[in-house]
Amino acid sequence: MTIIMKYHIERVVLFLFLLLFASGVHGQTVPVVSMEDSPHFVADQSIHQFNIRIDDLTELFAFSIELSYDPTAIQVLGVFSFDFLSTSSTSGSRTVQYSDYSTPGKLIVDEAILGVTPETSTSGVLFTVFYRAVQFGVQKEVPIDFTVCLLRDEYNNPLTRTVHDGLIYLWYGRAKVKVFLEGPYSSATNSMSTAVRDADFAAQQTSPFSQDPIAFGEQLPVGVVDWVLFELRQTATGSIVESRSCFLKSDGNVVAATAAANVDIPCGVPSGNYYIVIRHRNHLAVQSASAVPIGTTSPTSPYDFTTSMSNAYGSNAMKQLTTTSYGLYAGDGDGSGRVNATDLVGVWVPQNGQLGLLGGDCNLSSRVNATDLIQCWFPNNGRATQVP
Repeated sequence: MTIIMKYHIERVVLFLFLLLFASGVHGQTVPVVSMEDSPHFVADQSIHQFNIRIDDLTELFAFSIELSYDPTAIQVLGVFSFDFLSTSSTSGSRTVQYSDYSTPGKLIVDEAILGVTPETSTSGVLFTVFYRAVQFGVQKEVPIDFTVCLLRDEYNNPLTRTVHDGLIYLWYGRAKVKVFLEGPYSSATNSMSTAVRDADFAAQQTSPFSQDPIAFGEQLPVGVVDWVLFELRQTATGSIVESRSCFLKSDGNVVAATAAANVDIPCGVPSGNYYIVIRHRNHLAVQSASAVPIGTTSPTSPYDFTTSMSNAYGSNAMKQLTTTSYGLYAGDGDGSGRVNATDLVGVWVPQNGQLGLLGGDCNLSSRVNATDLIQCWFPNNGRATQVP
C-alpha cells in the first residue's frame, strides 16, 4: 500500500467518523409542533381553549409561529404564554414574548430567550389560545393551520421541524366504534397487524374512499392498520346521510383521521339514532344491528362489532375469529360487496407476488401471495355483505 493511498484512506475514515459523530449529536430527532389533542369538539358558545405544543425537542432558543383560521367560525379572545423557554433553560433567564391576534383569521406568537443561555431541550406547551364560536348552532370544520413555524437555535440557525395542523369541529356529534378485519387479525394478541402501515406505501397516505377523499400526506400514525369508511343512515335500509374516512387502529378502535389517531369520530348530523356502517377496501362491509345514539357528548363506550355476531345487521354478517371475537370477512379484492371468482381471476391472479397497497393482499401483510388465497379467499368464496 502506497503512502498516498494510506493517506486517502485515513482521510475517508476520519470523514466517516466525523459524519457519524455529527449525526449522533444533531438530527437524531425532529421537533414536532402541533395543536394538542386535535381535533376539538365545540358544542356551545362558551370560551374554549387549545394548546400549541412541541415534542421531541433537542434544542430551542426562539420560535415564531403564525396560525390561520376561519374568523367567521371562531373568534380568538386571548393568548397565554407558559414562558416555555425561560422555565426550561438556565435558572433566572428571561424571555421576550410577542403576540398579535388583532387581525381576524391570523394569530402571531413569537418568543426568544434574552442573553446567551443554553437552549431548552424539553417538551411541553408553547402557548394556549382562548376562543369561542362566533355563530350559534352552525356546523363547521375549522382548520387551525400553521402558515409560519420557525424554530431557531442560539446561533439563529433554523431548526428542522415537523408540523401537524389542528382542527376544531363546531356543533358536531361524536361516535365510538370498534371493529376487527379478518385478514390482519391475530388470535394470539386479539389485535390486528400494522404491516401495511409499517411498509409506508405512498398510496396509503390518501383515503381510498371517494365518498370522503382525504390526503393525509404522510405515513399513517403508529398503531394504525388501514383506512375504513364510517357511514350513518337513519333507517336500516335508508340512504347514507354521513360518510367519513377514518383510521382503524390495531386494537379495533375506529378514530378520526388525525395525527394523534386517538379522537372520536366526528359526525356532522343532528343528534339522534343512526345505523352505523363500516367499509374496508377488501373486506365485506358491516352494519350495526340497531340504531345507535349519536350526539355532541362523547360516548362512554364504543359500538363494538367485535364481541358478538348479533351486533351486526343480517345473517352471519361477520366471521367468527375466536370463541369471543368477530370480524369482517376478507377476500373482496375488488370491493364489489361479494367474494367471488372475480376477486380471484381479476385481482389476486394478476397481483400475485407483488408488493404494495393492493386489493389482493387480503391479510394486509403488504404482499399478495398464496396466504391471501388459502386463508382468505377460499374459505369466504360465495360470501356477500349483509349491508342493505
